[in-house]
Amino acid sequence: SGTRIAPNSTVNFTAWKIVAGWALKEIYFGITGATVADLTASPDYPASPGRVEWVKGFQLNDDPLLDNYGARLTAFFTPQTNGVYTFFVNNDDEAELQLSSDATAANLQSLGTFPLSPKTFTAAAAANSPGSLTAGQRYLLVGLLKQATGPVYLNVAAKLQTDPTPPAGLSVLSGNQIATWVNPDLGNVTFNQQPTNTTGAVGQRATFRVKVTTAETPVYYQWRVNGVDISGAVRSTYITPVLTTNDNGKTYSVLVSVAGKDTLSGNAILTVVPGTAPAVQPYLGLNFIGGGTFGGASLSPTDVAGAVQQENWNNLDGFTFDPATTPLPLVDANGSNAPVTLTGTAAEVWYTGTRSVGTADGALLQGFVNAQAATTPVVFTLNNVPSGTYNVLVYSVGFDFNANYFQAYSVSGGATYPTVHGHAETGLSYINSPAYRRMSSQNPAAPDVGNYAEIDNVSPAGDGSLTISVTWEPADPAVNNTHQPAINAIQLVRAGQTVVRPMLTIQRTGSTLTISWSGGGHLEESATLAAGSWSAVAGNPNGSYVVTPGTTGQKFYRVVVP
Repeated sequence: SGTRIAPNSTVNFTAWKIVAGWALKEIYFGITGATVADLTASPDYPASPGRVEWVKGFQLNDDPLLDNYGARLTAFFTPQTNGVYTFFVNNDDEAELQLSSDATAANLQSLGTFPLSPKTFTAAAAANSPGSLTAGQRYLLVGLLKQATGPVYLNVAAKLQTDPTPPAGLSVLSGNQIATWVNPDLGNVTFNQQPTNTTGAVGQRATFRVKVTTAETPVYYQWRVNGVDISGAVRSTYITPVLTTNDNGKTYSVLVSVAGKDTLSGNAILTVVPGTAPAVQPYLGLNFIGGGTFGGASLSPTDVAGAVQQENWNNLDGFTFDPATTPLPLVDANGSNAPVTLTGTAAEVWYTGTRSVGTADGALLQGFVNAQAATTPVVFTLNNVPSGTYNVLVYSVGFDFNANYFQAYSVSGGATYPTVHGHAETGLSYINSPAYRRMSSQNPAAPDVGNYAEIDNVSPAGDGSLTISVTWEPADPAVNNTHQPAINAIQLVRAGQTVVRPMLTIQRTGSTLTISWSGGGHLEESATLAAGSWSAVAGNPNGSYVVTPGTTGQKFYRVVVP
C-alpha cells in the first residue's frame, strides 16, 4: 500500500478465532411476508442486517419475539463420522437450509425449503446431504427463516443417515457439531456482583446470584458445584436443592458466556448449619408456559420457583390434554410420578413478559391461560389428591396493556373455604419490583394487589378432588376483554407439623463417652452405616446415653425422630 513502517514498530491486534458450539445470528427487520423469498428479495439481505449476535446452538427461539423480519443462522457443521447426514428442521414460518460442499459460501447448495412445522423434529421435515461428508472437515451451514406474525423459531438437528435414533430424540446442533468465527474482544464480561459465600440451614435452600455487564447479548449462564456443571442451572440466580450436611463446604461458581467467549466467576463457599424444615412443603406445581399465539418459558427440573420454593414443576404447553376424556398425569415436587391428574376448562394461552427478569420466578410468571370470554371462569380440578391438609396457591400476572385484572379465587374440596378477591398485577409491575406479593382479601369491594392468591388449610373431597376456580370480577363492564382471568401457575403445598431435627453431641471424660441429644426421638446403633443395620439402643434412653467402657469394635449412633 506504500505505507512506511518504522523499524522496531509494535502493533497490538486481535485475531478472530473459531469457537465450537456457537452460531452467527443475523436479523433483518421490517420485511413483510412469510416466505424465504421475501427475505432474500429485501435490499438489506444479506449485507445489512439490523442485528448481529452469536448464539449457542443452531437455533432461534422467540428472540426477538417480533413480527415481520427475516433471520439467517450461519455455522460450520463438523461431522464426527464419515457418511451421508440427514438434517432435520422445525420452523415458524418458512425456512430454508443450505449446506456447502466445503467451508466457503461459494459452494452453498439448498437442501430444501420447509413450510411451517411443529416444534419437534420429524422425518417429514428432513433432507440429506448431497453426498458423503468427511469426519473432521468443516462444511458451511446456513439456515434462513422468514417471520410473519406469532411465534418464531428455527431449530436444526442432524444425524448420520444410518443412525437409528428417532428424530424426536435428537437435540439441536451444538457443542463440537458446529463452530463459527468470533471476535474475542466482543464477549468481555464485567462482574458487578460475584457469587458470595453463603450460609444455609439443613432442610432449607441456599441462593447464589451474579450480576454482569456485557456489551453483547444474549448472555448465557452455567452454574457449577465443585467445578462440575449443574444440569439446568442456566439463570443468573441459582437456588440449591434442600440442603443436607453433605452440602457443607461445597464451592459454587458460574460460567458466563457471551459472543463465543467464556468467563468464569469467582468461587463462593456454602456453609451448612443445623436447622429445621419449613412448616409447609411443596407437593405439586403446574406452570402454564404459554403457547397458542405466543410462547412462554419452561422451567427445568432443577429450577426452583414459587412463593413456596419448589423444583420439578409440570410445564403445560397450552392444553395438551382433553379435559373430558384424558386427565393429564403429573409429577410431584420430588420429580416422582404423582397419583394426581389434572382436568380443566381454560382456553387461550399467552405470555406476560416477566421472563426478562432472568430468574426461575420470572419464568414461572411468564405464560398464562385464561378463558375465551371474561364472564367464563377458568376451572381446574386436581384428581386423586392424597388425603391431608394443603395450601393452594394460584399465581396471576397479566398483560401490561390491561391493568384491570380483578379476579376471584375459590377452592372446593372437603369443606367450604373463603374466596379470595384480588387485583392481579401486570408483567411490567413484576419486572419493576420482582417479588411475590400475596392477595388475601375476602372483601370483593377491597381486593388486594399482588401476583398470587393463597387459600390455606384445604382438604380434598371424599373422591380425592380439589377444584380451583378463577372468575373475572369486572369493576367496570367497559374493561371486559377476552384475556381474563389470567392464571400463570397453580401450586399445591402440604401444610403439616414441623419436624425438628435433633442435635446430637458427644462428650468424653476419661474412658467414658456420653451421647446427648435434644428434640425428642430415640437413639439407634449399628456396626456399619448400611441401611437396615440399625437397631434401637437397649433400654430406650431418653436424651442421654453413656457408652459402656471397654466396648470393642466400631459402632455408629444416630437419633431418629418419627
